[in-house]
Amino acid sequence: MKAEQINNQMYSIKDLENISGIKAHTIRIWEQRYNIFNPVRTKTNIRFYKDQDLKKLLNISVLINNGSKISKLKDLSYKEINDRVIATTDKDASDTVKSLLVSMINFDNTSFNKIIEDCIVDIGFEDCLELHIYPMFIKIGLLWQTNSINPAHEHFVSNILRQKLFNSIDNLEEPKKNAKKFLLFLPEFEQHEISLLYSYYLIKKNGHNVIYLGQNTPDIDVVKAAEIIKHDFLLTFFISEIQDANAIKILQNISSKTKYLKILISGLRASIVSNCKNANIITIKNPKELKEIL
Repeated sequence: MKAEQINNQMYSIKDLENISGIKAHTIRIWEQRYNIFNPVRTKTNIRFYKDQDLKKLLNISVLINNGSKISKLKDLSYKEINDRVIATTDKDASDTVKSLLVSMINFDNTSFNKIIEDCIVDIGFEDCLELHIYPMFIKIGLLWQTNSINPAHEHFVSNILRQKLFNSIDNLEEPKKNAKKFLLFLPEFEQHEISLLYSYYLIKKNGHNVIYLGQNTPDIDVVKAAEIIKHDFLLTFFISEIQDANAIKILQNISSKTKYLKILISGLRASIVSNCKNANIITIKNPKELKEIL
């Protein structure tokens, strides 16, 4: 296979490391010793891994984090690994999360909405999202890894939550004129909007002004908006798979032209920020850390 034929569902060993948290050196040892993966090679002998290799590695990572040994997993079939992951994560999922997942799998809009509304009444909007909705999305990711759901299920859930978040945001009081200004956006490759919308909710609830650019925003447009409005903070998320070099290029371009403000980065792939030396870039691990800034 020629390098130019490699599509978006092919991953370098460094990609696997960044996504799974398992070191490239360890992945290479497993590959050589246990023949766990079968990478595609370019003409120059560079390894690239398929979507199924990524899912298998993520599932192995889940099982190892729950006490399994690679020496015990190496002989399991792809299905056997999937079954063990599902059994492991089912033990940790709350009843609310399990109920939401059942409604999602059945595309049951009425049931899904009722579970969320009951949850909000019982424990409040923020606790419902942080204690149940976020764990649900983690579980959805694991279900994707095991081929148990397809992207339509995630779209179904995300659109319901998106509507609820916008409604909750609209019901908040408008900020005062002297409030701090936050510019929220997702980079060009990024479509996962729920965490950004929840950040919008938290920021506005705490009395600050939000300019929301949403998904798939070119960095040149972010810079222009920041220059016009003179924000105090930028906030974005890195969730989807992206080459480190591309993400760093986006961050450094924005950072170099907006040195007067702080850039808050969060999401599953936020670790790439460690490769950026810009002083105005700050990593946010969870909603609690965002609240501390607010």
